[in-house]
Amino acid sequence: GLKEGRRVRLENNDLEATEKYFPDYVISAGATVRQSNVNVSFGQEYVNISLMGVHPNYTEVETVKTADGRFVNQNDLKERRKVIVIHKKTADILFGKTHTEPIGQFVNASNVVYQVVGLYNDKGDSGDSDAYIPFTTLQTIYNKGDKLNNLVMTTKNLETIEANEAFEAHYRKVLGANHRFDPTDHSAIWIWNRFTNYLQQQ
Repeated sequence: GLKEGRRVRLENNDLEATEKYFPDYVISAGATVRQSNVNVSFGQEYVNISLMGVHPNYTEVETVKTADGRFVNQNDLKERRKVIVIHKKTADILFGKTHTEPIGQFVNASNVVYQVVGLYNDKGDSGDSDAYIPFTTLQTIYNKGDKLNNLVMTTKNLETIEANEAFEAHYRKVLGANHRFDPTDHSAIWIWNRFTNYLQQQ
């Protein structure tokens, strides 16, 4: 009875449901939320980047190699700390000229001050225009309500393609109940399962 083509926006309660209903299969669950086009400055230098609000488990799923300092942790999330992890290239632009050690410095992002706690490296050029901050901090500062962009999880006890497909079907049912979509409608939410991809390639 709902209109065709509506966008399903994931929310915090989907993350809670992921942790609550699938303890046998989900090792860790987190979420991401993005704010694009943010000017981050230090002294006279600035760079325009995207802020990604993440959970600590993000590095288990995506290629984010911490080069120095640390990544976002559980306490950052709980206390909505204003901490930031930036790419080494971003650090070079902001701190290179003044030969300042980035870790521990404070940068300004749209009049919000964040402390740099880590630098990261990644493979190739993809993603160096992102900076990572705690998920809860971004949701609060940018008034995202309880909306999020993606759910990110690592799984266990799903050894076959069939087991993964059964898990995904069950997962769609739980989220479908939250958002009133038909779990068999695969265009309602998009699931990318790297393990199934891997098994198929084998």
